[in-house]
Amino acid sequence: MNNMDRGKSPGKDGYIQEFFIANWETVKSNLKYELDVFHEKAIVPKGWNETVLVIIPKNESPSKILDFIPIALCNVLYKILAKLIANRLRPFLGKLISLEQTAFIPGRQIQDNILIVAEIIESIHKSKAKKPYLLMKLDLQKTYDRVNWEADYEVMKCMSFPDKMIKWIKGCLERVRYFCKINGEISNPFEAYKGIRQGDPLSPYLFILMEEIFTSIMRKYVEDERIIPFKLKEFNLSHLCFADDLIITIKGSMKSYKGMREALELYCNLTGQIINVDKLELYFPKGVTTEKKHKICNFFSMKEGSYPMSYLGAYLGPKRIEKAYQMKLYEKVVKRMELWAKNFISQARRAVLINTVINSLPVYNLMTSKVDEKIIHNVKKVLREFFWAGNKKKGANLISWSKVTDSRANGGLGIRDISIMKKAMLAKRVLPMLNDVNSCWNSLFKAKYGRYTLGGLVEKRKRLIFLKLV
Repeated sequence: MNNMDRGKSPGKDGYIQEFFIANWETVKSNLKYELDVFHEKAIVPKGWNETVLVIIPKNESPSKILDFIPIALCNVLYKILAKLIANRLRPFLGKLISLEQTAFIPGRQIQDNILIVAEIIESIHKSKAKKPYLLMKLDLQKTYDRVNWEADYEVMKCMSFPDKMIKWIKGCLERVRYFCKINGEISNPFEAYKGIRQGDPLSPYLFILMEEIFTSIMRKYVEDERIIPFKLKEFNLSHLCFADDLIITIKGSMKSYKGMREALELYCNLTGQIINVDKLELYFPKGVTTEKKHKICNFFSMKEGSYPMSYLGAYLGPKRIEKAYQMKLYEKVVKRMELWAKNFISQARRAVLINTVINSLPVYNLMTSKVDEKIIHNVKKVLREFFWAGNKKKGANLISWSKVTDSRANGGLGIRDISIMKKAMLAKRVLPMLNDVNSCWNSLFKAKYGRYTLGGLVEKRKRLIFLKLV
C-alpha cells in the first residue's frame, strides 16, 4: 500500500488510496479476506474490476481521435490486488526478458538504448561495406489497446509461469467492466475482449511479455539467415525495443528486406499490433544512391528519415548535433519558468520548483549528449532570474549563485548546479562498465573498443562517443 503512488484520481467507487491508509485498521481484515479468496479462486471480487475510461490529449492542439489517449481509472482495491501480482513478477523480469528490451525492467536504463543507437549510427556511416546496414525506426500504434490476451497467455506458458499465476492474470484481464466518462457523465458498462489498461500496475509487464514474441521472431529469422543483423566482431544486434519504440538494424540486401517485412507482418498477426505508418522512417548511410533509396522505401512503404534522428527524446546523428537542436533544452526550461512566473510565488517555493520541476528537465539530455556550454550558461541564467525576481523583470542578486547552489549543511539552499549535474550524469554511465553489467551496451562497448578502454586507454583514432562526452 505504501509503495503505491499517491495523489491519483479515484476509480468508479470514488475511494482514493489515502482513505485506505487512514482507515487501515478498519478495512484490513475484510481486505485480507477478499485477497485470500482471490488467491485460491482467481476471481476478482465484485465491483473491484470496474474501470472508468477518460481521454486526455497527447498534444496542445488535438484534431483527430489518434491525438487522444485513454486513461483507465481503476479502483484502488483492484490496484492493490494487481500490485501484489506485479511485485511477484518484477524480480524475475531481468531473467525472463531479453536484453533487447529495456523498458520497465529493474536495472536497465533508457540511456543504454540511446548510446547504442548513437554508436551504431557512427559505425554504419564509417563502414565501407558494399552492402551497408540500414536503420529502421518504427512505432506501434495504440499498443495497450491492441494487446492480444491469448498471445500473452502463450508467452507465459512458454516461460513456464505457474498455472496459478496465469489464472490470476486472466482474472485481472477478463470480465472487466468499462465505463466511459464524457462531459462528467458515466456511460453504460461494456466489456472488452483484448487490450490492457493504462493505469493498471500489471499492464507494463504484460506488454513487455508480449513484445518477447517480436524478439523470438527476429532471433529465428536471424538464425535461419533470412535477416542479416548489424554485426561487429562477436556482437550482433537486429533490434532494440523500448515500450512501443522499435529500432531495427539490418544488412542492405533484398533477402534481409523480405525477411524483415515478413517478420513484422507475422508479429502483427500474432499480437494484434499495428505499426504507425506516420512514424515509419528509414535511415541510410552515405553512399547510397537516391534511386536505391526510393526503391527500398517503396518496398517497405516507409519514408526516408533525415539526421539528426529524434529517438527517445534525444537527437542522434553521424555528426555533432547542431546548437539549434540543443536549444530545445533551453526552450523547455524557459517555457516551464514562464508558466510559473505568471503566479505570485514566494522565493522559498521558487527554490523548491527549481529543484523538483525545472532542474529535472535537462537531466535526460545531460545523460546522453554533450550539451554546449553556452546553453548551460543560458539555462543557469534563466534559473537565477526566476529565483531572484519571480514574475518581475529584474531582481537583485543578494548573494552569488554558487552560494545558493551549495548544500544546506554549508549554508546554501541545495539547488542543484547544472554544470556539476552534467559531469555527474555522464560519469554515472561509467559504473555499469566497471561492474561489467550484462547488457547490450556493455557488449557493444567491448566489441568495438576492447575490454579495457577506460582511464585514457582508448586509442585516439578510436574514441568512444560516450568517452568524448565525459
